[in-house]
Amino acid sequence: MKKRLILVLAVLTAVFWFVPVLRVYGFLAGKTVTFKAEAAYMIILTAASGLIAAWSWMSRVSGKKYVPWATAMLVAAGINVFLFKDMLLLSALCAVAVLAMLICYLGQNNLRIITGVAMAMFLGVAFFLAFVSDTISSGISNEEKQSITSPDGRFTARVVVNDQGAMGGATLVYVKDNSSYKNFGLWEWENKQIKLYHGKWDQQDSITLEWVGETSLAIDGTVYELVEEEEETQ
Repeated sequence: MKKRLILVLAVLTAVFWFVPVLRVYGFLAGKTVTFKAEAAYMIILTAASGLIAAWSWMSRVSGKKYVPWATAMLVAAGINVFLFKDMLLLSALCAVAVLAMLICYLGQNNLRIITGVAMAMFLGVAFFLAFVSDTISSGISNEEKQSITSPDGRFTARVVVNDQGAMGGATLVYVKDNSSYKNFGLWEWENKQIKLYHGKWDQQDSITLEWVGETSLAIDGTVYELVEEEEETQ
C-alpha cells in the first residue's frame, strides 16, 4: 500500500479539486454550474480521506513526498466548506481528516504541532466565515412570482421578489437563455441569468411582462432587446 500511496493521494487530490475547478471555470466562462451529486461527492471525499488518514497513522507513514498532496487537498477542503455550506458538518469532518493526514506525513513533532495549529486556525476561520455567510443569506429570500417564455422558447423571463426583511427588498426581472443549457450527466451548466430590471418591492403585484417578437421583452411598457443585453454580458 505504501508504494501506491502517492498514486492514491494524486487521484484523491484530483477528486477534491474537481468541483472547485468546475465552479471557477463556470465563473470565468459566465456559466451557472450545477453539480447534481453534491451529497454523494462529499460522502465519498469524507470516507476516503478518513480511511487514508486512519491507515496512515496506524502504519506510521511519514515523508515529505506526501505533504504536497495532503496540503493541496486541505486547501480544496477549505474551499468546499464554502461551496457546500448546507453540509457544513460533513465538510468539517472531511477537512479534519485531511488535516490529520497532513500532520501524519510531516513526521517531525515540532513541525507537526506548528502546522497543525496553523491549519486548524485556517479551517476555523473558513468555518466561521461560512457560518456567518450562511446566517446572513438565511435572512434573504427570493420568490418567483411569475414567468413567461418567448414565442420560440429560447428565453424565459422571471419576476423574482427579493425579500431582505427589515432591510427592504426589490422586484427583479431575470432572463435566462434556455438554448445555453448543457447536461453532462453529473453536472449541468447554462449561461448566467441576465438581470434585466430592478424595481421597488411593492411592484411585485403590478409589474407586467410581454414578449414583443422573439427577442424583445416589454416590462411595464418599456421594451428591452435581449440579444443586445446578452451580447453586452459576454
